[in-house]
Amino acid sequence: LDGIEKACVANNTNLIIKQATNWDALNHSLDNNKGYGVILFGSDEPTGAPPEVLRKAPAVWVMGSPERFRGDHVQPDHSRIGLIAADYLLTAGHRHIAYLGSSEGNPRFHVGFRASAFKWAVLHAGGQVEMLTSSNLIIADSEHNSPDEAVAAELIARLAAQKPRPTALMIEADMLAPITYRLLQTHAIAPQRDIAVITCNNEQPYLLSLNPRPIVIDLQAMSIGQRAVDQLLWRRNHMQDPAMRIMIEPSLLLP
Repeated sequence: LDGIEKACVANNTNLIIKQATNWDALNHSLDNNKGYGVILFGSDEPTGAPPEVLRKAPAVWVMGSPERFRGDHVQPDHSRIGLIAADYLLTAGHRHIAYLGSSEGNPRFHVGFRASAFKWAVLHAGGQVEMLTSSNLIIADSEHNSPDEAVAAELIARLAAQKPRPTALMIEADMLAPITYRLLQTHAIAPQRDIAVITCNNEQPYLLSLNPRPIVIDLQAMSIGQRAVDQLLWRRNHMQDPAMRIMIEPSLLLP
């Protein structure tokens, strides 16, 4: 959102922020705020078909995994995130590596392509990968977006029980990092000493309390927001051109 706001200021464009939990609410917001276009920000689409206005007005979806939306989509390159993480850990000498997350990739869960690419890269290099995944790992509803502690505890217990134990762990997203650190320590496993940890997104509120700091893959949220505004402004004059899927290159941040 910060990148979207900064890009709007740079382009002398007003930004009106509205929360809409369904397509009807979006229609109502658009009826009351006629503008040059729409930037949609969210993980999942509402149920039902997107409103016709999104076919007639410039529209860009940011992040998430939209299925029925037919406009432009700007997101991180999730596969590159997995490849960068695998390359770093393999180069550091790790050959038995674990992945903690929700699931591998599919059209409804683009973040999972991090897992798919990570698994492929480790196996392709001759390594061994343990996929500690559960579709119930994240509680995501109208009131929550946080790890399920019981599910996380079960997955980390599986890691701790392995003999030999993986020497490195990739975490799907930073929101899982604090609970992962705590659960590892309950099994007398010290992060970054007994097991190398790499996490993704670079969301500082989740990382500030972690000691020692994990390796982080920055998904470049600022650039994603700025690129969404650039794409919206471009789309205003190119409504007949095919929709675009734009992926932003992530970067590796060492502690």
